[in-house]
Amino acid sequence: MALINNTDTFKQTVKIGKNVLFEVLSPFIKDAQRFYIEPYLGRPLIARLEAELADSETKVAELLVYAQRALGPFAYMLATHESSIGFGDSGHTVTRTDHLAPASDAKVERARESAEFRAWQNMEAMLQFLDENQTSFPEWEQSRYRRNPRPKYFRTAVEFQLLGMVDINNSRLTFEKLIELIRRIERAEVIDLITPEVDLQIGDPFTNILSNSEVVLVQSIQPYIAARAAALHTSQTTRLQRSRAGELEYRPVIRPLYEDTTDTGNYYSQQADYWKAKIIKTLSDMGIDQTGALKWNTDEKKLFCDIG
Repeated sequence: MALINNTDTFKQTVKIGKNVLFEVLSPFIKDAQRFYIEPYLGRPLIARLEAELADSETKVAELLVYAQRALGPFAYMLATHESSIGFGDSGHTVTRTDHLAPASDAKVERARESAEFRAWQNMEAMLQFLDENQTSFPEWEQSRYRRNPRPKYFRTAVEFQLLGMVDINNSRLTFEKLIELIRRIERAEVIDLITPEVDLQIGDPFTNILSNSEVVLVQSIQPYIAARAAALHTSQTTRLQRSRAGELEYRPVIRPLYEDTTDTGNYYSQQADYWKAKIIKTLSDMGIDQTGALKWNTDEKKLFCDIG
């Protein structure tokens, strides 16, 4: 069984012909559910929804509608190219009649793009609904989406945008796609920059009681990480790599920022440099030398020279 189990329900999510058989749609619906819906909902929650398709419970019914409105366009996308041709004893063929002719490749691609846009937008709405009603769906905690490790300095998309000062339209999907990049920056750059000792001292910046200096430091670390992630994501090389991938996946959008029309440098990179300098300044004010250079201005450390 799938979350969409008849043609009438499918027609509520996408525009299809009245004579399309559900047997034709079913393989695409099942695959779309496994590929795109299951990672975000989790198998236990999907099993609950499948078992309660006709349930009148308000929250279950609401979530089911959100899931179906995402699933339908995803299935439509998977079916777009394959269902536009037939396959039989004569190989691959297309249907042509006196009244109907195959749509052009351009029109088919535009329809597919429209379905993809709606699918991801509906997925975002589904995740927002689940965020707002977590207590009603404890099974959600077992989904891959919920089990993914979270970064240290951002727990949610809202925090990333508010504290990191990078506009992602508070998108949960965008934040989820950036999580591994954010965690890599935290581990590969931030720890070395602030020293492992300071990183351990900060601990969980959202639950630990921090000193005023540590608060200032964290407030510089967060926009540094966000700017670095945005700079890498919007770089020319990254955009080329994404365009060549050819995979059906959510593509987070962060618009490149430029200081002016004569400067082709990415403004996010400049912002990362700015916040890095602020971090170093704050560490210096805290008496921490993150450069590893030796200091000789204490009673315990003296420099002897033999001149003669």
